[in-house]
Amino acid sequence: MDNEKICVVTGLGVNCSIGNNLEEVWDNAVNGVSGIKNVKGIDTTNAYAKIGATAEAFKCTFKMPKRYTRVMDRTSILVIEAVNEAIKDSNLILDEENKERISVSIGSCTGGALSAEKFERDHSDNNVRENPNDILRIPVNCIARNVALFVGAEGVVSNISNACAAGNISIAYACDLIKRGQADVVIVGGTDAFASLPFAGFHALQALDKNNCSPFSRSQGISLGEGAGVLIIESLEHALERKARIYCKIAGYSVTGDSYHITAPKPDGESQIFAIKSAIAEAGIHSKDIDYLNAHGTGTPLNDAAELTSIKEIFYESKNHIKISSTKSMIGHCLGAASAIEAIISIKALNTSKIPPTINFDEEVENEFDFVPNRNQEKNLNIVMSNSFAFGGNNASVIFSKSIEKVVNRRAYDDEKVYITGMDCMTPIGVGINEYWSNSMAGKKGFTIIDSDSDFKSSFIADVKVDNFSEFGIKPGFMRKLDRLSKLLLISGVNALKNAGLEINKDIEKEIGLIVGTSDGPAAEIGAFIKSINSNGIKGGSALSFPNTVYNAAAGYLSIMSKIKGYTATIVNGVSSGMDSLCYGYDLLKLNRSKYMLISGVDEYSDTIHLLYDKLNSLYIGEEPDELVYGFKGNEFIVGEGSTSLLLETKENALKRGATLYAEIVGYGITNSPCKPGRISLDGKGLEKAIIKACENAGIALNVIDAIVGFANGSSIIDKMELRCYKNIFKEKLNHMNIHTVKNMVGEGRAATSALQIAHAALMLYHGQTPITRKKIDTDINIDDMTININEKENGFYRYVLVTSFSFGGGFSAVILKNANL
Repeated sequence: MDNEKICVVTGLGVNCSIGNNLEEVWDNAVNGVSGIKNVKGIDTTNAYAKIGATAEAFKCTFKMPKRYTRVMDRTSILVIEAVNEAIKDSNLILDEENKERISVSIGSCTGGALSAEKFERDHSDNNVRENPNDILRIPVNCIARNVALFVGAEGVVSNISNACAAGNISIAYACDLIKRGQADVVIVGGTDAFASLPFAGFHALQALDKNNCSPFSRSQGISLGEGAGVLIIESLEHALERKARIYCKIAGYSVTGDSYHITAPKPDGESQIFAIKSAIAEAGIHSKDIDYLNAHGTGTPLNDAAELTSIKEIFYESKNHIKISSTKSMIGHCLGAASAIEAIISIKALNTSKIPPTINFDEEVENEFDFVPNRNQEKNLNIVMSNSFAFGGNNASVIFSKSIEKVVNRRAYDDEKVYITGMDCMTPIGVGINEYWSNSMAGKKGFTIIDSDSDFKSSFIADVKVDNFSEFGIKPGFMRKLDRLSKLLLISGVNALKNAGLEINKDIEKEIGLIVGTSDGPAAEIGAFIKSINSNGIKGGSALSFPNTVYNAAAGYLSIMSKIKGYTATIVNGVSSGMDSLCYGYDLLKLNRSKYMLISGVDEYSDTIHLLYDKLNSLYIGEEPDELVYGFKGNEFIVGEGSTSLLLETKENALKRGATLYAEIVGYGITNSPCKPGRISLDGKGLEKAIIKACENAGIALNVIDAIVGFANGSSIIDKMELRCYKNIFKEKLNHMNIHTVKNMVGEGRAATSALQIAHAALMLYHGQTPITRKKIDTDINIDDMTININEKENGFYRYVLVTSFSFGGGFSAVILKNANL
């Protein structure tokens, strides 16, 4: 693991309103061609704004079997087209030898919004039968896995959903994976399709411009766009070894949070400035060294004003040198694709010494900076920067350089131990970590029967029993803004900090980061918003509810409440998202990007969630679900909900403040076994590789692991695959290990449950206790002529506990915790 590794860009691919490929997009961008026109794809009747930047000329040229593409939303199609171009541009060959070292990180804001809109229309029409494939097209979490399926990537596969900063954060995440030795190559990008959901949302916020947007000039609103941008990022060593053409080095990057407002930027630009300065420091340069800045430049009054404040603070002394432009003036605001596309345009500018203009610019208005008004300019460029500042207060700055020399400005923490020092949870069997653990020890089940008058085929759920969230001390005015997902996250997050004894003040607010994992995000809010606009048109969108349809809104509320201003990201990887957020936070600590990391997994139960899983025939239909997990009664599970939050910090930091050491995190492994959306790889090879990878990362042998907290959820095909894998990998050693599960008590809470598995394992190590998983009479499972011991309740000393998770679409994750007393 070498955090001094240089990361370089070797391939580019892009499509948007001004072109279907890199050559077309760059030629039109540098010549100031606008892709903003009257919108045709959605009904703008009675809307005050009727324009947007849609990719009307988009053509799909990649080849992929229809059995796969028919379950892909336009958002996935756009990005796979860009991936196809970027791979060809990089001359990268993916084969059996390197596929495990190739990862994918894709950003998106709205995911399969078009498919969600179609499903809701069909569901509301009694004369139309819903298409289950539409459900598989909706989740953000399927996009990166669709890319991995297309290319055959078997490394870390992740989706970043931080609104319009998602692309830049994906770049940062990719570089960190390479620096931590988790990947040699990462396929990185962002994508979003034009849909009624975001258009109606920005319309409700009065944030759309009636005319073509004019950043840093008229600044009256955005023009919404669509598209995808993809970069091939790899270690310099790997690129040189395969004699790749190198566009540039990724010299520095930084991610911060405003902790201010869910939609508006902080007027003084404090955290934007922090992000820009941190990226500059990492690059080992000065602000005057930056030749060109591709600005966030949305065109809204608040965004442009805050960004201009940040620009003045940092670049005022070099105002006569730096060139600044906003390409959103041509391609519109492409949401999750925005910063990825803008990074590509920045790199093309760096390589051609041509700077694309900010069009629609009023040149009669006096400006202290050169915003490259209306016509391109030529200038010798050596270092360029691309900034993105998003909903939820997320800020991401990336610097690209022609020079590939190594600059070391950051101390690695590879030899520093990382511990869990705080935790809390909201679960169906207990609110708060103490109540959860007590009820877990008693073997309590959290299942509830829903109203028998419902139209659902399944009747069991596992919901958190809280009707009045105000009892947790959150101000009523703030609480009213929150949807259920945000409330669950907020309470577990704030209480995890209390459990850790950490009070966030001015001294540490920029030194603590927040990574939130979710599988399905704010599904109820999205469903209700879409239903309203499907029924009432664009004007049916609500300014109050639209902010809560964004996946990173919950994390934004938590950062505001807790005053976290450090590295902030939301990952959407499916069931394993909660566990994957811990892996993300662990790496950030190891790379010294933060001193503390609050990590969370959260997912809600709602009628919308129940409907979607019910239509996929995924939910348990039988009678009382006694011992459903490892019971092999069918291929269904009970849907749950909840939130689990954990505080991570280095041992040095923890000991200084006298923190409780629950458990040490010693290693993780994340793999992908490409398969069709909604499916899993049944051979278990991906899980085996994740476990082996985690052991290698931890520097331990398989035979020192004492127990497993597994992911079985009651679906026979999942449970059997998991047990077969353990038997294959641990062999006779498995006879002396206990296998634990939490889903037999709390259901399939997705991201919330995968994070809860970590907390459960940490408590086992800390207390020396092992809650009961199944009734004693049925502790031995016989499968394929194998007898496997599922734990009886017993107390004992564990050294190492393995925690595993999976995600539909092929993802597997494994984390190893070590007893803090060793």
